[in-house]
Amino acid sequence: MDNFIEKNKLEEVVAFRRLEVFNNPTNANILADRAQICGIGRSQLGVPFLWDGKNCILGYVDVI
Repeated sequence: MDNFIEKNKLEEVVAFRRLEVFNNPTNANILADRAQICGIGRSQLGVPFLWDGKNCILGYVDVI
């Protein structure tokens, strides 16, 4: 994702926040909370994960 974001200069056109979830329990809980809103259980979670405020998008292909 980082290469795609950089190559397409997405940070210049779209406001978003990146959260590291593997080593940061606070961020992992944020991810789990957002996924729960969309009915995605912890066992189904993965990255990349995009939440636009009401919809969850999971997986590299779908996020792009």
